[in-house]
Amino acid sequence: MKYHQRDIVEVNFLFPDGTYKLQKRGDANGDGTVTVTDIAVVVNHILQLQNTNFSFYGADANGDGSVTVTDIGVIVDMILGNNNANSKELKGLEPQ
Repeated sequence: MKYHQRDIVEVNFLFPDGTYKLQKRGDANGDGTVTVTDIAVVVNHILQLQNTNFSFYGADANGDGSVTVTDIGVIVDMILGNNNANSKELKGLEPQ
């Protein structure tokens, strides 16, 4: 079984004060769900329009380190339940 970065649903952020946040990939606005609103947030970011509650790590749905139209495609696939979006393969992960 192969794992891809998009299979990692949550990203942990540890802050200096010891608190942490879980962020879902594709959740560009940080509301805890992946919806068409996240697509609009990514589009606004790409077009350099004003965004509220923008999360770079949530918007980088394919985990390649940048937010591009490819991430929009990955988010659309997430919403539709497709599992064939372009993403980087992760090495060394075992099925759980």
